[in-house]
Amino acid sequence: MFDPVLKDTVYYDLANDGKALAHKQIVMLDEHTRNKQMADSIRSMNAAYFDYEVWHTDHSFTNKRVSLIHSVIAFLDGPDKTNAAGRPKRLRRRSGQPVQAATRQ
Repeated sequence: MFDPVLKDTVYYDLANDGKALAHKQIVMLDEHTRNKQMADSIRSMNAAYFDYEVWHTDHSFTNKRVSLIHSVIAFLDGPDKTNAAGRPKRLRRRSGQPVQAATRQ
């Protein structure tokens, strides 16, 4: 299953696709820092929107699924739903009360 990736690592390295990704809106959530160099490469070329965060979780985000859902919804809602730092604003219930998401670390 991974043979094509292992045989042609340059082709499958997203850091090499900075120009192709320059106008894409990208959210990159990671469970470790080993992809920071790739994220920095994409960020340096990205003119649209790029957000990279490392969350203390496992590969399938088992303990961060609610936070993951909230982040995806905020991203899909659009840039007008982000704060001054470009991060998704806290989701609010119809009552106006904030939705309590799992703490990001």
